[in-house]
Amino acid sequence: MYGVLALGLFVATWTQPFSHVIGDGPDPPVFIWYLRWVPFALSHGLNPLFTNYIDFPDGINLMWQTSVPLLGLLLAPVTLTLGAVFAYNLLMTASVALAAWCAFLAFRRHVSHPWAAALGGLLFGFSPYMLAQSLGHPHVGVVFICPLLLIAFEETVLRQTRSPWRLGAMVGALAAVQLLISEEMLLTQVLLAAMAIALLVGLRPDQVRMRAAYVFKVVGVAASMLTLVAVWPLWTQFFGPQAVHGTLAASNVFVTDLAGLMLPTSLQAVAPAALTAVTDRLSGSQYEAGVFVGLPLLILLVLAVVRWWRAPVVQVASMLALLAGALSLGVTFHLGGVTTGIPAGLLAVAFLAVGRTRVGRLTPVVFGLVWAGLATVPLLHNVVPSRLMLYVFLFAGLLLSVLVDRWDFASPRRTMAVGAIAAVALLTLLPRLPFATSPTNVPAFFAAGAGLSLPTGSVALVVPYAHEFESRAMLWQLSADLRFKMPEGYANRPGPALDPAPTMLGHDLMAMQQGVRAPEVSTAYRAAALSELRRRQVQAVVLGPMAGEDRMLPFLTAVMGTPPTHDGGVYLWRLSPS
Repeated sequence: MYGVLALGLFVATWTQPFSHVIGDGPDPPVFIWYLRWVPFALSHGLNPLFTNYIDFPDGINLMWQTSVPLLGLLLAPVTLTLGAVFAYNLLMTASVALAAWCAFLAFRRHVSHPWAAALGGLLFGFSPYMLAQSLGHPHVGVVFICPLLLIAFEETVLRQTRSPWRLGAMVGALAAVQLLISEEMLLTQVLLAAMAIALLVGLRPDQVRMRAAYVFKVVGVAASMLTLVAVWPLWTQFFGPQAVHGTLAASNVFVTDLAGLMLPTSLQAVAPAALTAVTDRLSGSQYEAGVFVGLPLLILLVLAVVRWWRAPVVQVASMLALLAGALSLGVTFHLGGVTTGIPAGLLAVAFLAVGRTRVGRLTPVVFGLVWAGLATVPLLHNVVPSRLMLYVFLFAGLLLSVLVDRWDFASPRRTMAVGAIAAVALLTLLPRLPFATSPTNVPAFFAAGAGLSLPTGSVALVVPYAHEFESRAMLWQLSADLRFKMPEGYANRPGPALDPAPTMLGHDLMAMQQGVRAPEVSTAYRAAALSELRRRQVQAVVLGPMAGEDRMLPFLTAVMGTPPTHDGGVYLWRLSPS
């Protein structure tokens, strides 16, 4: 069922899955490039965690990118037979269905009726968070590990009926898989697990001593297995070439806006223009606009918490949802796209209200410590706060499953009222169809293997110049089966920066792509530009279809000093060796 719904959601792409990609914007081509790089590197004896095929000659450290190396390896058979674009579409479709199904498996352990768990899985797998990340972020959109780790957490901390050595191996394997998909996700999962343990300690302090030994055994085995897998990737990341240090994402930008929690975005089917006019200007980007909960769903969740508060699963799930939602607000509160400057850490005072309950004893301290860590600790500071909404929807799905499973349907009037609220909640969360899809628009020159006119392993500068939020050249390069390298790329490099290493010509190309007038090409300018190109071993310059092509063509002709040849929808200049 989930698979069919996922195909229906992305049907606009699946009618032409080789020439269109799910989502839009500059990020899908980057991930398609990563999916192609892993099998290419392995088949050519290259390091899959480092590449100089972009940002040549320095290259980039792929462990400092969202390079999803394990997904590239698992999808290699599809990539090599049906192409990287098809593999990407398959990945994004499967990610939604798998998230829903694994959530169903996790929720089924807490309910009597499978359809109740299926409804909770539907909420999680097709949540606004998943819709937003499906626009182009598979590293935080492939989230099926989260509900599986929830099951593993329950087995480790609560049930403790399995062999701790076997369970530890399973937990270690799940953590290793998550590490090679998204380090950020693994880090936030560890944070959530730590917060859950703190809540459980407050709820049942008398159980700590008798359960601790089993937990330490499982964690020890899991940590050992994870270490074996993580040694090489993490050594490459922190000590390998082109290691990046510092905060990668803009601080306090990609956060949950208080208005965004209640107002739908353009991703929802029911989204009046007056409301989307507000949500369109919220801080962050389209990929992080998945925080919408809506009033009807919030009413259902509050009803579940109030009605079955005595159930430990309800207490812990609701408190974790509150903590994750509060932490997703970032460093300071945002309201309607305006940064208020009021520290979100003040919510620790609000958590004192639940401090009187057994489950809430440590909540203010837990929130304050984690919020301070996310705001100040360098490694934690790279966590994007709005992505913590993933856990809000995970526990919301669990609470919804409990609500519909335990509801007394013998009372028609109450059932009709709750059913009406549920229907409205479903209506507000329905995705807008057709879901965003984008044509690849690869010029024939690249689709035909760069016309075989560029020598294998050569270096070509491609315009539009790839840099921050501009990735078409990377898609064209992989469409030519990575036949050539580029001195450019949309990737994190030391600085940190998302632009290639600064050069005079590169700076001017980026400026022209943003509408700035072309600089005057004097004799001195041309000599400096050609010197830069030769220093970076560029053997050809390729101009593809782009906005402002009529301005770019005479500029590059003046720089190169010769008219280009026109081949396969692109303009091509060759650079003489002297």
